[in-house]
Amino acid sequence: MDDSIDRSSFESFLTGDMPSDIDVESLPVSNERIVSTRCAPLPLPRSDFGCCLAGGRLFVCGGHIGPVHRYRDEDITDDLSTYDPRSDRWHALAPRPRRAQGASLIARERYLYAFGGACPHGPTTRDDFGLRTTRAIDRYDILADRWETLGNLADGRSSFAMATHGNSALLIGGWSVTDGHPTGSMLPGVERFDFETEQSGSCSVLPPSPLRRAIASSEDPVVPDAILLAGGLTAGSRFSAVLADFWRMNLGSGRLERLPNLPVRRFGPSLARLGGTLLLAGGYDVVRHAPVASILCMESNSVSWQRCTDSPIEPRIMAATAHVGGGTLLIGGQSAAGIPTGAVELLRFA
Repeated sequence: MDDSIDRSSFESFLTGDMPSDIDVESLPVSNERIVSTRCAPLPLPRSDFGCCLAGGRLFVCGGHIGPVHRYRDEDITDDLSTYDPRSDRWHALAPRPRRAQGASLIARERYLYAFGGACPHGPTTRDDFGLRTTRAIDRYDILADRWETLGNLADGRSSFAMATHGNSALLIGGWSVTDGHPTGSMLPGVERFDFETEQSGSCSVLPPSPLRRAIASSEDPVVPDAILLAGGLTAGSRFSAVLADFWRMNLGSGRLERLPNLPVRRFGPSLARLGGTLLLAGGYDVVRHAPVASILCMESNSVSWQRCTDSPIEPRIMAATAHVGGGTLLIGGQSAAGIPTGAVELLRFA
């Protein structure tokens, strides 16, 4: 790991000295035009869920289906559904063995792996969120439509960033809610899951700080042996804890490299790749205190962010993304009304 990293921007969030976010309208305009096509909506609207592609189909698992910050049994689902982009249809599958939000889902050969998540655990009070994070690793057999529990993570975690690298899945940071810490605590470090041995262990490349709800991309258009890590929450008050940091975790060299900061601090935006261009879509604007529909982009040969002139997407927070054909799907999330949305949009260059 590079010990020479300047951590001043991280520390400024903790002291409240972070400069004001720039006006998105002042960013240069991208030459690319993005169009959105509406697809069949999620049968069960949800946010904070696991999502992955396998065999040309999209799979979504679990998630929050109730009002924001309510965690009753009926507000969190165990549902597993699949979407076929060719027929634009959804189908229900065998549910995960547990209701969980904030879990991640990854496909490998004929299996889907669901990691962790936060499960309902009694009423929500001032001193107890009514959630407990699970350590469970559940594996779904696509051909048999059947789940089994493989084992446990080292730590129960939810709201972590997830990326793949070679034969491994990387679980970055996250949130832990236990009997000892019923209002939650940040998880530092990275846990690595090996698909060959189906065992978990530690990872030597660490994030710059404890992170929750950061977004990761396994596809770095510049450095193949790296993942991108953007935004998220760290320790601090409600809005000062939202980071604009953007990092490259170079797993080949073991270095953590700072990239140009996100131009705005947004909670729960979506990070996706469209061709060689990175997109930052939607999220909650902590300056305007509202979900936004704008899309920002950074081309692979550039070091600066631009804005797209059109905003074809529905304003939402924590939407999942997946690459299909020549476009990127934007799936579900939390709507501007504070409830889960079932909206599915396909983003493409015009």
